[in-house]
Amino acid sequence: MNDFLLVGGLSLWGADLDPVIQVDVLLATGFSVDYTAHVAYNYFRARGSPQERVYSSLAEMAMPMCEAGLSTFLCMLPLIFVPTYAIVCFAKTVFLVVAIGLLHGLFILPVVLALFSRNSIDEKDAPPPAAITFSADQPLVDKNLDAV
Repeated sequence: MNDFLLVGGLSLWGADLDPVIQVDVLLATGFSVDYTAHVAYNYFRARGSPQERVYSSLAEMAMPMCEAGLSTFLCMLPLIFVPTYAIVCFAKTVFLVVAIGLLHGLFILPVVLALFSRNSIDEKDAPPPAAITFSADQPLVDKNLDAV
């Protein structure tokens, strides 16, 4: 959905779907999921009711996401004034990706998770975190091929 909003926003901003914009959209595709991925990860890691989990996720991620969006915006701002078509298109694409990503990560995804999640996760219901331990005497590969 982010890509549809991105292409539509670029079209409204006056950009055509030429090869430069297509490359920018391909580059932005991976960048656009970053905001929602952090919120979703913290939501599914949290415990409690869906609303408590959304609160916990946003309490942990809202400020870093806003800082990341602001710093990206400030870093890309000088590129708007470069009189090269490809650079200006890239800057516009990044501006829109940051705006759409923040919108989805801070507002849309938390509302959807709070409204449509049914199950509460309590500490007693949660599986214990997988502890990965390595020992120097433990081989990385089991050479016993007969067991397979």
